[in-house]
Amino acid sequence: MIEEYKKMKWFFIWVLLLAGGMVFSNMSGYRVFSSGGQQQWKAGGPGLYHK
Repeated sequence: MIEEYKKMKWFFIWVLLLAGGMVFSNMSGYRVFSSGGQQQWKAGGPGLYHK
């Protein structure tokens, strides 16, 4: 069973690196997947627009 995990070692390393980078960017306030020109969604539902 351990041998199967050794074959996937690089997959787990990449997943951990990507997850760590996402957590770090979230904590530091750096936006990865969003641009500044988009409006933010509000929790009030339809009819309430961001002004």
